[in-house]
Amino acid sequence: MGQNDWTAAEHFYRESLALVERVGDPAGQVQTYNRQVVVAMMTGRPTEAEGCYKRALELCDTLQPDSREQAAVLNKLAYLLLSEIRADRARATRLTEARGYAERAVAILETLEASSGAWAPLNILSDIAEVEGRTEEARVYRRREREAYAAFAGNRYHIDQYLGTLIPNIVAGAQGDEQAQKVVEKVLSQLEAKGRQIIEAIRRIWAGEREWHALVERMGNNSGLLVRRVLETLGQGTQEE
Repeated sequence: MGQNDWTAAEHFYRESLALVERVGDPAGQVQTYNRQVVVAMMTGRPTEAEGCYKRALELCDTLQPDSREQAAVLNKLAYLLLSEIRADRARATRLTEARGYAERAVAILETLEASSGAWAPLNILSDIAEVEGRTEEARVYRRREREAYAAFAGNRYHIDQYLGTLIPNIVAGAQGDEQAQKVVEKVLSQLEAKGRQIIEAIRRIWAGEREWHALVERMGNNSGLLVRRVLETLGQGTQEE
């Protein structure tokens, strides 16, 4: 989109906000503030984006407390602040503020069902801890993030649809089937860097290792969940290291 397009979008959202304010639609106001954030960020105005999130948060605090919508705003606000700090456009002292928003989001989401997405603010908390040099705390947050991600049935469905047919071969490889091992390595080698990470973990499983968190310490959530599904299929559980 060009500058004129963003200007037109901003004008439209301001008119929309005035309308939903007149009719008394707080949910519509929150949605419109979120859309205004997109325009503000795409036109290089992060301070204005932060203001939109904070106004949305005020509405949620009053009308939608402890809701998924409130948690979403808290998560986005925490992410915005962390991104600005990493880009040296905000003071590092604001990490405390960002952490507070993310902690509130986690507290809300963990009271909801597994599909709530608590792994997103947990990821932000781990990143904040790393920036602050709190390595062990970051590691704990990563573990909680992986557990939350693995608990969501939708994430499991995605992994089973994408790579589920590979799991029996990985299990067979753990039982000494060399042909199955070759099939697994060929498929995973096509996934480039991500595949190489998984191959290393799978080889450790073939060597007898069964501790999930130890196996996936440096992996993303999708790769880590694949490893967990393998361990579950092997019937070995997911013990802590």
